[in-house]
Amino acid sequence: MATPLSNFFQTQPIDMGKAASEIATLNALRAHAAMVTEASEDNWQAMIRYNYHMSTLAARFSSYEADLKFQFTWMDPFRPQQKVVSGNIYFEWGCILWNMASFESSKAARIDRSTEEGIRTACKHFQNAAGIYDYIKQQILPQLKGRMTSVLSDDGINLAKNLMSAQAMTCFYEKSVMDKKTGSMKAVIVGKLAQQASVFFSHTLSSCKAGNMAPILDPSWAFHAQFQSQTFAGAAEYWTAMSAKEAALQKGTGYGEEVVRLSRAEGYFAQALAVSKTANMALHTYSPTETILRTASKSKAAAIKDLQAVYMEMVPPDNTISPVVGVSMVRPNMPFDNATINEQRLFHDFMPKRVIDLIKTYKEQLDNLVNAQNTEVMNNSNAGRASLSSIGLPGSLEGMFFIFYS
Repeated sequence: MATPLSNFFQTQPIDMGKAASEIATLNALRAHAAMVTEASEDNWQAMIRYNYHMSTLAARFSSYEADLKFQFTWMDPFRPQQKVVSGNIYFEWGCILWNMASFESSKAARIDRSTEEGIRTACKHFQNAAGIYDYIKQQILPQLKGRMTSVLSDDGINLAKNLMSAQAMTCFYEKSVMDKKTGSMKAVIVGKLAQQASVFFSHTLSSCKAGNMAPILDPSWAFHAQFQSQTFAGAAEYWTAMSAKEAALQKGTGYGEEVVRLSRAEGYFAQALAVSKTANMALHTYSPTETILRTASKSKAAAIKDLQAVYMEMVPPDNTISPVVGVSMVRPNMPFDNATINEQRLFHDFMPKRVIDLIKTYKEQLDNLVNAQNTEVMNNSNAGRASLSSIGLPGSLEGMFFIFYS
């Protein structure tokens, strides 16, 4: 990065002494930010600082891409054997932002979610990652052209954002289950949160099979998303069945809905376990699904027995029972604000090419306007002198002045 900038600034009307110092600063920032491999506070601050300077430089440097001749080299995260080289500064900025999102995701994944505080913290980091991916999609992707990494594409960003949203929604679900055990959460709400987690994992599954991601992703990605989507769909029906039972006990009717929903839950759980078997997933992955399936089956058997022996009601047709509608609690969030960064902008006096061109255009227009006004003034002055001369002025006035005072 240093050499292209030095060569470029030598052709520009800029203080090279000051520029050389700022080039060294930018180069050092990049060296630290681009080599981050661990989620530490020092590394996060390095990426924050470099991201800030990218945000101030991208618009100014992008119009000089052909002159700067940058060669930004990054590995493709899903194809690490492939390098992508681009002179587009937005490519560089996008890669740093992707790493920042990965940093947030990594922090979230390492947090112990067995406590309420752990769930909240992990959820925050997953939403931060989703917010960064959203920013890349809105601000970076429109500026990219040509060959880029697989992740800096609509398909890649959609996959990443959907997965982070699904993970964050999982945290909301886990918190609701924890609250349900203490009596501070209704079963119907737990069901809605589970359903939304299923929806987000379903979107993730679609992203795994879409466009440029399908041929490069390991099959385990799609299997995992499908397994989670089916498991959460089953959980949604299970908790909604619990809510339906509570409502029926209050109304004295409608007991059959519990059976319908528990039957659906069994079906979803069975599909999830079939996927886990196909994908040869680890025991700790599918064991919770087996547990809740057994619970659902036991509850269903008891509900059918009560329905026949106590409540004397028929099980309603499945198509008469509405599906569970999810509620999203996920709010993608940007974990930093460039406006709060207290650093001097690098190359502060250097302007984008379009601004320089506009200044040149306005200066030419101003010069033309001044010249036109000067010409008009001169023409009017000459016309005035000619008109005065035709009637003997100002010579006759000068003569009268001489006679009057002599």
